[in-house]
Amino acid sequence: MEENMWKPVFQDISIRLRSGAGEVCIDRDCLPPDELKTLLHMLERVHCSTIVISKHKNRIIIKKRWYMQSVETRIQIEGLELFCLIGVPKIERSQRQSILADIDCTLANPVIQSDRMQATLNYSTLAKTVHALVEAERFVLLETLAEAIAKLAMADLRVAGVSVQLRKRRKLPSCDSVGVTRVFRRV
Repeated sequence: MEENMWKPVFQDISIRLRSGAGEVCIDRDCLPPDELKTLLHMLERVHCSTIVISKHKNRIIIKKRWYMQSVETRIQIEGLELFCLIGVPKIERSQRQSILADIDCTLANPVIQSDRMQATLNYSTLAKTVHALVEAERFVLLETLAEAIAKLAMADLRVAGVSVQLRKRRKLPSCDSVGVTRVFRRV
């Protein structure tokens, strides 16, 4: 079959795959078997992905197989409100004050291989552990509290790194909050 006879078939399939169709079905009669290889090769070049075919009854099903790789998985807790005894002046440590915490944990293995809680870090457990920490301890510096939170997160060996941001709200008259961000990596 001449190239220009199946070119419209290629263009039609290509347009449908480009527009997000997961698969395209065509009649077997529409494309001679000897030309199928050429068509698939052209589709792979144009779409930079693997094109897979299967034959079902008198139809050819063409699927675009996307390849992707998980390069980073981060578990995040944002705006966790903690009530703790913290501050440089002794009077500030005499009553609990609100601290907002953002905790961002990077997992050592970015690939989550199952849809089960055991495959990842449980953010609920981490939040409860952080609450227990601030209930039991007193801190002078936000920096020290951030490190203590990071140690809790890094106790789980699946965590390769953690960023902890802490903010005291309405501490200065001219700003919403003051705070610190500390970033830790497993070495």
